[in-house]
Amino acid sequence: MPVALRWLIISAWVSALLMGGSAANDPLQQPVTFDQPAQSVRQLLQVLSRQTGVKLFASSPLDNEIVLVLVQQMPLKELMDYLAQVMDGEWMKQADGSYRLVRTPRAIQRRRAEDEALLLRGLQRALERQKLSQLAEPLTQQKTVQLRDNLKQLMREIESQELPGDVYTQPQYRALREQIDSLTGLQRVWARLLLQLDLRQLLKIPVGERRVFSNMPGRYLTPFGFATQPLLEQYRRECQLVQDVWTHPTEGFNRDQIEQFYNRYRAILLEILDRLTRAHPTDRQPTRIYLEVRRSTPASWSFKVELTDESQRTFPGWSLAHLQVSLEDLGINERFAPSPGEPVVRVEWSEPSHRYLEAYRTLMRTREPTPLPAIVDPAQTEPLSLIPTDILRTFARQKGKPLVVRLSDELGDWFRMAIQARTELHRFLEVAQDVMQLSETERVLLYKPRWSSYTPQPIADRQLLSEQIHKVLQQGYFRLENWLALSTLELNRFRWGGVPALLLDLIVSSEDWTALMTGNFQFVRALTPEQLAQLQAGKTLIVADLKPPQRALLNHEIYEVGILINLEHEGATRAGPSERLCQLPHAFYPDGLPPDTTLKLVPGDSSLGLFTERKLGVWGVCRSLDNIASELQIVESFQSEESDAALPEYAQGIKARYAQALMPARFQLFTLEVRPVARRRIDLPMERWRGFGDHEPLTNTSAAPLDKLPADFRQKLEEAKRRLKERGEIDD
Repeated sequence: MPVALRWLIISAWVSALLMGGSAANDPLQQPVTFDQPAQSVRQLLQVLSRQTGVKLFASSPLDNEIVLVLVQQMPLKELMDYLAQVMDGEWMKQADGSYRLVRTPRAIQRRRAEDEALLLRGLQRALERQKLSQLAEPLTQQKTVQLRDNLKQLMREIESQELPGDVYTQPQYRALREQIDSLTGLQRVWARLLLQLDLRQLLKIPVGERRVFSNMPGRYLTPFGFATQPLLEQYRRECQLVQDVWTHPTEGFNRDQIEQFYNRYRAILLEILDRLTRAHPTDRQPTRIYLEVRRSTPASWSFKVELTDESQRTFPGWSLAHLQVSLEDLGINERFAPSPGEPVVRVEWSEPSHRYLEAYRTLMRTREPTPLPAIVDPAQTEPLSLIPTDILRTFARQKGKPLVVRLSDELGDWFRMAIQARTELHRFLEVAQDVMQLSETERVLLYKPRWSSYTPQPIADRQLLSEQIHKVLQQGYFRLENWLALSTLELNRFRWGGVPALLLDLIVSSEDWTALMTGNFQFVRALTPEQLAQLQAGKTLIVADLKPPQRALLNHEIYEVGILINLEHEGATRAGPSERLCQLPHAFYPDGLPPDTTLKLVPGDSSLGLFTERKLGVWGVCRSLDNIASELQIVESFQSEESDAALPEYAQGIKARYAQALMPARFQLFTLEVRPVARRRIDLPMERWRGFGDHEPLTNTSAAPLDKLPADFRQKLEEAKRRLKERGEIDD
């Protein structure tokens, strides 16, 4: 035997002895092999504790998180470190020798600091990409004339080329948009504000909420941190300049031509153009500025600017902007697609995943009552142990490395791709980049939710989700109590792409999803049964009589989540466009609602309608008689002796909807009206833009097409049509 080989064998033997001795003396050094589908942290640590004899457990809510671990002969201590890394936690040794995984304030602050540093750099790059500095440049006479002439030329090109009515799909639309933005005063104000604003202020806004920056003081207003008076003076000067150039007697715009162009192409953009031709109010000066910022995701913000005078009358213009930090802005350029000539790696679905896909596809095609199979029931089968587990196992095999993953409910798109029979590994990994963060080292692959410091509890309660699905399946329709229970899952965090949405898609129609996903029922859930009964009886509640937590939730929804405010000038039925008041409660009540503010449930007009959609025997999309009458009038306005194929597509859809089985229903919707007692010239009724309520099928009725429904129901529908005609809302 060669000497070199003999020494190699001896060295390996000695190393093995040393490792064995180390593992015997230090249990944390013993090797661990683990390869099971995704499961909760609690289940994982229980298995590891039995395997190693080292007691491991996690604090709540970490123990409910879902993880996937695929390792071979990895030292336990190393695996524990990787788990702490993906969980944003730390291990704490207990007095009895056990180890507890916790998310300490120090770990939370460290993780948030990492996210904020990366987002701050991304925000700065996003601003550069949007060329805000160009938009913020002072508007000169020469530039204004040039922009006006460019717009006239673009309008001539669109008319001469006979472009289709939908100009949004044409390259000329983008050019029009850029020219208009450069001339819109509030857009320039937004750009100048954002360039001066401390971007760290945007990072302080909780995801899903809004903040309002202003030059006015108030508890619910955030100061800009810099002087805004120069911006307001510049705004007024530039608006006057645009007005003078726009309305020049020989070189300006012809209002009739603008109206003809708008009527032909129906572009919202030209509605803005029309506003610019209106006379700018020169008799008053903007003194107050409100910048509304809403954070929809950790990396996206929307903005709106409102300027008012001392009487809270707004100034004309348009300001809606969106800022999205892209992966490119973050410097992330992960490539998963195979190089030219390399084979495409495909995911092989496990037997449970096959059963899930088959069951889900069948259920999506089913209208009649059907039990929920165990493989689809989230209380019996963890969804993330199926499709995501197979995808990540394939990824680990491709890389030839161990894998430790903290999974997120935002991976619902992986299920949808699998349902559509997609199997290419790189496609799954590419669509997950926005919601999952990959860290690859020489030894391991680590995956966790992107911006995990903003989603500390991304897993929806499986038991609650299952219970509500089964209740609705048994009832055959949704009750208010079901909506309120499901709202506790914070489904709006997962939008339409999450795992909870995937499961509820089986019984919830798209129109009903809108109310569920955008609804915020925290205040309603906080009311006592007595308070809710009082509101339902038509009585009012006084803010001063609410309990402190209830007042806090009410203010939270009004000031941070958002409402719609109906405002009318005293003695007028409708405010003029240039006198429209700022639709922000912050502007009128910067320190919170007065204690004498009243709350009242305002019932809707109709209480009779139809369920028009059905999934697994669950009726949904309840339309009122007035709504049905309006839709039928649309079809009748196109109706002729020609075939249905001659009808526009949307009219065909309406006709088909009422030709299928429908279920008469009785429902009651409410709007929560919040009305501060008026102490000023302007009354301020504030109404929630979304209603809530309850509905159920009529007793002693059965599903049938519209023309086969009971005569008394069809008679009520005809009465609804007559009412609409009398109000002039539909034509004869």
